[in-house]
Amino acid sequence: MSTSVMEKELTCSICTDLLYDPVTFLDCLHTNCGSCAKAWFQSLSNNAANAPVASSSAAPNVAKYTCPVCRATVRATKHNPTLQSLVEDFVARNPDKDRTKEEKEAVRKIYTPGSGVLPGETSRQFSSSSSFTSSSFVPPSAPTVALPPRRQASTNANPWGTPPPRPQNSRIQPPHPPQARESRRGSLPGSSPPPFLSALFNTTEQSCAHCQKRIDFATRCCCAQCNILTCCACAREGHCCREPNSNHYLIVHRLRLNPRHIQTGWFCDVCETWCDNSGNETNAYFWACEICDNGSWVVCRTCVSKGNACTHELKLYSNQRPPTRGPIRGSMGQNYWSIYTDLVRNSGTTNISLNTRLNAFGYIRAMSLQIQCDNCVEAIPPDHSYLHCTECLDGHWDMCMNCWYTMTEQLGGNDEESSFPCRAGHQMALLTQNGEYGTHRTIQDIRHDPPDYVSRSPSSDNGWPRMLGPKTAVAIKGHWPEPQESNVGTVWRPDAPGERPRDYGGLLVFPEKAEITDIWVAFTEGDGLDRVEYLWGWYSGIGGLFPRECVEFTD
Repeated sequence: MSTSVMEKELTCSICTDLLYDPVTFLDCLHTNCGSCAKAWFQSLSNNAANAPVASSSAAPNVAKYTCPVCRATVRATKHNPTLQSLVEDFVARNPDKDRTKEEKEAVRKIYTPGSGVLPGETSRQFSSSSSFTSSSFVPPSAPTVALPPRRQASTNANPWGTPPPRPQNSRIQPPHPPQARESRRGSLPGSSPPPFLSALFNTTEQSCAHCQKRIDFATRCCCAQCNILTCCACAREGHCCREPNSNHYLIVHRLRLNPRHIQTGWFCDVCETWCDNSGNETNAYFWACEICDNGSWVVCRTCVSKGNACTHELKLYSNQRPPTRGPIRGSMGQNYWSIYTDLVRNSGTTNISLNTRLNAFGYIRAMSLQIQCDNCVEAIPPDHSYLHCTECLDGHWDMCMNCWYTMTEQLGGNDEESSFPCRAGHQMALLTQNGEYGTHRTIQDIRHDPPDYVSRSPSSDNGWPRMLGPKTAVAIKGHWPEPQESNVGTVWRPDAPGERPRDYGGLLVFPEKAEITDIWVAFTEGDGLDRVEYLWGWYSGIGGLFPRECVEFTD
């Protein structure tokens, strides 16, 4: 791991300095400096104490302690000696990053390891050799579901071990009785991963079977029956199978190093972050769109917070499987892949709803995520609209409409009723939870202006009248241009949530059925039948050019 990446992982989100006496919140597993966390929770307590009470007979306000990163409720904290050791090792190799003696003494006056962080929290003794675990609590945002026991080491000939039994009281139920499922499976490898994944584990140099690009460490697809390996762009265009109209199914995976293993399951379609065993590995959360890419579009939580998502309704899903180890990790490393095979064979088509497919892979809907106003620290009801800033708090700033109206009155009103600037001057998007927690939909996105080379004049261009913008359109086919970097698939890079791994040279990438907004005519090329009109538009947090033939206008 590079020094910059390591420093980013060891940086406190409050003081933006290296962690000092790190404290981890046991409900969401985010970590901050002990002094920063204590000051944060104390400010929440003071705000609640100073807030006006509805009536003299009403109970006093009770502070709700939330994580400064994800706004999840925090009920318990613990000193993290593992991260402390990593910080000390990093500082030993980069002494210029260390805090001064005076700074250390100042923060130690606020918090010392073992003392309470939450107001009223009692001190705890700890050992410097103790390891951080999270087995003694259940995150409040996780749906109530029984987890299967961890897989024990296997002594039989199967190197993948014996997969854990499915939970009996879980909402993730097999689509058929075990006897019927076994009779239809035939020669499938049962609980072992598909054989081709095992072969790919020992091979580094790989090329797309269609475009011949190197995809050694890129996210790639393989048909489980035909064993054809392609890049994701070629797979979306139907080049990943010898029988495009068959009921074969594709497995998305990626080779990782240190330690060497293959990740399988779901990846963010924007930043390619692994959404299967990501984060704390026991509970991975991501958003899914049932419209874009014909219901196969997945976006990580960081991309949604930063505005790198579509405007359709998104639903939050949670991974409730135990973490997978060994050479094949994720949903393909267990027996869920064979259950999905049964779904395809039973339905006679691969056109299965996204929710059904996610359930087959061990995911369930996470409907306990509550959006909290960062101004009044009150939970926003699921049937209320709210405002979201993609810049403040690294994309985690939300404001209820009551606070917005109060703020605009204090500032003398808002000149433009269709715009919602935050206190820092950033434009905010108008969102809703569509009546249920764990849902995200854009009511009014931020307006994005085209670059200077896009003319907004209504004058004609070579006899063709220009289209007055901005317009909105739906993609009738996906647009997958070639990236600028030719060696992008040969370079190993760690996950960087919210950051796009490829540069397409000003061209816009989008899947079929995507909603493209803020469209203007950019320029035209060629004459007669060879004439191609290029548009500029906005999708998933970025603007770019694309041919007009890819979209159909809705306004």
